[in-house]
Amino acid sequence: MSKIDDNQFYLDAVTEFEGKNRDKALWAKCVTLAEGDEEKAKYKYLKESVEKFKSNSVEEKKAEINATLEGKIFITNLKEGNYGLFKTYWVYYVLVEFVLTLIMRVITQILGADNYSLGFIISSVIFFNFIFVYKIFAWVGIWRASNRYTGAVAWAILAKVMVVFSILITMSVSVLMYDALKDISSGLDRVLIPSFFIILCFFIVYTYRRSFEESIKS
Repeated sequence: MSKIDDNQFYLDAVTEFEGKNRDKALWAKCVTLAEGDEEKAKYKYLKESVEKFKSNSVEEKKAEINATLEGKIFITNLKEGNYGLFKTYWVYYVLVEFVLTLIMRVITQILGADNYSLGFIISSVIFFNFIFVYKIFAWVGIWRASNRYTGAVAWAILAKVMVVFSILITMSVSVLMYDALKDISSGLDRVLIPSFFIILCFFIVYTYRRSFEESIKS
């Protein structure tokens, strides 16, 4: 909850108390608990009203999030950061990437990681590109969720720093993988770089397809 929102709740509570929309039942309760002391009852009323407004605000935000999520596929909600910063980063990025990487290691080992078989090379390229595509959507989602994060600014900044760091690490791994394929793949290394360009083009088209459609219609 931001400081601005918190202050607004108190202002709304005072406005309600001093206006015609004062909650008579709540006021009666506060006067009773204050044993007839209207000054104490007033402050108790304001406190109760602020808590009520906060609760209503949380419910409204939940309803807004649910409405945003409805009608959209998972990857679109991920890209737009609709799951919130914590869930997008820790669940849909860290946890999912760990599981996907673990699956890739198991399958490539089964297909012959020790002797660099053809199945190992092809499966490595396919899995790496699949994970790379997913990470692009996750990076964008984390960045957008950070922009809308209402908690401590430090967490939003740290999340963006980790995105940049992850991009650099992924690019480094891509270069190392390409160098390794050059030595063992008999030409299959040529698949890796073109596939990156195809992936990036796909992501750009998918992300900005609505803008493309609107520009074509106009």
